[in-house]
Amino acid sequence: MPATIPSGDASANGPSPAATPARWLRVVGFVLGITLLAAAAYVLVLQRDDLARCWQAARHAPAWIVLATLLLPLLNWLLTSLIFWTLTRRFGSVGYREMSMLIGSAWLLNMLPFKPGLMGRIAYHKAISGIPVATSIMVTITALLTGGVGIVIALTAQLAIDGSLRAAVPLAVLAPMVATVFALAIIPGVVFAWINKRNGHPAFAGGPAAGFAIIVRVIDTHVWAIRYLLAFRLVGLDQPYGVCVLVAGVSQIAGQFPIQFGFREWSVGVSSAALRSSAPGISAAAAVPGITVDLICRAAEIVCALPIGLVSTLWVYRHIRRNRA
Repeated sequence: MPATIPSGDASANGPSPAATPARWLRVVGFVLGITLLAAAAYVLVLQRDDLARCWQAARHAPAWIVLATLLLPLLNWLLTSLIFWTLTRRFGSVGYREMSMLIGSAWLLNMLPFKPGLMGRIAYHKAISGIPVATSIMVTITALLTGGVGIVIALTAQLAIDGSLRAAVPLAVLAPMVATVFALAIIPGVVFAWINKRNGHPAFAGGPAAGFAIIVRVIDTHVWAIRYLLAFRLVGLDQPYGVCVLVAGVSQIAGQFPIQFGFREWSVGVSSAALRSSAPGISAAAAVPGITVDLICRAAEIVCALPIGLVSTLWVYRHIRRNRA
């Protein structure tokens, strides 16, 4: 987000004591993410024979799979914009195109350490849309909670209708995975909402908008599943669609953590390995296909985020200048 957006008066007096621990946590998270990403790269190098086979399969993959793998992140961007627009518009004048530009700019900026795009979007809503910071935080909390509910619904529905998935995946592996996804999806949002309410601000943006946001997140989860399905096929590893839905749920939850790189790759690698095998232990080598596939999805996101993010940030900057004039 452009640096001209006001961030408040408190920053003029230097960082507050309360902000220092949070800043250190972000630094630790960034370092940990780089470490995990380096570990993933190291494992891939060790398993270079498997990596070479994946590369050979990708070179001979149909063009439509390559194109769809590269472009499907754009649909995730539009669906995420729809969720935030639906939850925000009742609190201020925000158009869908405007929200799409904000989410597009944040998409690129959040790839940097400490997720600056999130704070930039909140500052923009306060400066341009007249939406208080507490309200924007409440909308973000609601988006987190409805997203978690939508992911859990998508996973549960897939398990209910996919008998082969239930037969292929041991209950000992499946139950902890679904429980973990549910906990990671719900608990952080509940905690943040409690803190918001304790500070005298509304906790949730409920009502029909929240229900619609859940439906959109279910659709978004299946778009992620299709992306993983195509990425697995791209490297010559066909996976059942039900497995890809479960992997997509794990990936989306991992993507909510402050660690931007590395954590999601390992989460996808370990979960896909667990879903492919009933063995009690999972080796680093078994996680290689999943790590490779998620790196492909990550590369596709960067390919889409660069032009969308740059154009969106330029649009936001010009919109701010017009409003100030």
